[in-house]
Amino acid sequence: MPGLTAVDLEPHSALIASAFLPQEAAFAGAARDSVWYKAVIPDAIPPDPSQPLPSSQVLQAEVEDYVHHRFSWAAPPTWLTPASRVAEQGSGSVLLSFSREENLEYVLRNGVFLFGRALRVRRFRDSGRPRPCSNCCSLEHSVRACSQAPRCGLCSGGHLTSEHRYGECDFFDDTHEGLAYCGHTRLCCPHCAGSHAMCDSACR
Repeated sequence: MPGLTAVDLEPHSALIASAFLPQEAAFAGAARDSVWYKAVIPDAIPPDPSQPLPSSQVLQAEVEDYVHHRFSWAAPPTWLTPASRVAEQGSGSVLLSFSREENLEYVLRNGVFLFGRALRVRRFRDSGRPRPCSNCCSLEHSVRACSQAPRCGLCSGGHLTSEHRYGECDFFDDTHEGLAYCGHTRLCCPHCAGSHAMCDSACR
């Protein structure tokens, strides 16, 4: 509405969020827009990679417990690497989001301690490209907020991209990175119907 600011809308954040998220989504909260200063720990090793990943609260406590510095968090630390990949490779990336630039500079300069290890930290670079929903390939929402039918990012078929197959071709019997596909696949972008996979540079 014309004339309203974030200050006016903030008391109604839960109601506004409910218009975008399904009821079962885990909604954490909303606040007025502000600049976030982000860093990433690229080689975070959990105590036991075969167990569920430590929570955001545990990660935050770990970062804070080893230093004499008070951090201003924009959001709790979060794992960027899926749990399955952490279990497979033994480590993963953790995102740190601060509301003050001096916190970012502090961790870039000093690194962090996490689960007894001194770890380097680097500045987080946002690609700027939206990540498609892993269920329906939409660029408008994440899988947590998705209520649509599955859609393939390779052929636009009614199945998950990860479940794409082509007849008797054994290409998909092996594990492949990203949007790999066999030579039999008839590509059809779910965004523009072009003859390429989703998020291809040729997408219009």
